[in-house]
Amino acid sequence: MSNPEDSPTTTPTDSALAEVITKYRDATSKMHMTLDESVQICEHLADQVRQSGYQCDAIVGIANGALLPTHVIAARLDMPCEYIRLRRQGSSIKAKLARVPGLKAVISWLFSFRGIARRVAPIMDSFNKLKTEDTVAESTAFPGSGRVLLVDDAIDSGQSIVAARDMLLARGASEVRTVVMTWSDRQSFDANCALYEPEYWLNRRIQHYPWSGNNPMNGAYKSWLAERDLAEWV
Repeated sequence: MSNPEDSPTTTPTDSALAEVITKYRDATSKMHMTLDESVQICEHLADQVRQSGYQCDAIVGIANGALLPTHVIAARLDMPCEYIRLRRQGSSIKAKLARVPGLKAVISWLFSFRGIARRVAPIMDSFNKLKTEDTVAESTAFPGSGRVLLVDDAIDSGQSIVAARDMLLARGASEVRTVVMTWSDRQSFDANCALYEPEYWLNRRIQHYPWSGNNPMNGAYKSWLAERDLAEWV
């Protein structure tokens, strides 16, 4: 279980925060999000949850993508948090490909064109299918009942979020609400996507988050994790 602490690295003014929120809420192209921007957006999402009146009994994030969002949202809501680990087929192959110099940048550039992304998405999904034999790892602090706030960085195909939600419900959760930074618009053109609508989200365009390998802030993000005794699941 992670015991959140104050997460912001800066204290933005109201106008600066509004500028960041507007920048990514209205984004139609992929950008390299800074570490501070990701923290500010997650705090904004936590405020959305609070303002909705939802009183959750547990906050659970999906590792690895939601390590920072979960920690920041839990800190903002003054609650502990924990993580579910999901393993995908082909993860080791993708990790090896990621070591090829320049390959990630080329793939990211290609995916910036939606026409190409739509054609390549089925191939990528063949690597992203969840394994059934080791889909979920530990959830020791989850009380086994009550209302859960499920956190992820983004919903794309919907596989991870649906698997995590179903697992929490199977373990006794009475209600699961979902908060994500981005809810992809893939459902509008890809019939293979899971039909899932989160309760709290910022926009419909997935970004290059600091935890993305091709983001220049990735090193700073890993330092951020280490300072909070968090680590990516390998």
